[in-house]
Amino acid sequence: MFRNLLDTSAILYLHKVRIHEAVKKLNSGEEVKDVAYAVGYSSMNNFYKYFKLYRGETPAAFKKRG
Repeated sequence: MFRNLLDTSAILYLHKVRIHEAVKKLNSGEEVKDVAYAVGYSSMNNFYKYFKLYRGETPAAFKKRG
């Protein structure tokens, strides 16, 4: 049912929401590691993987540029 309504899986939608929140937190000056755990990632590898997938750059590069 979720897929029919939003044309995506629930887990991919969750990753998108988490990364959106991570961007806000990184823009406010929080540290990458703290942001990863705050938005629900217990693995930094997964955080980096999905951040790069949705934003096209790593969280560290985003923060440095920002």
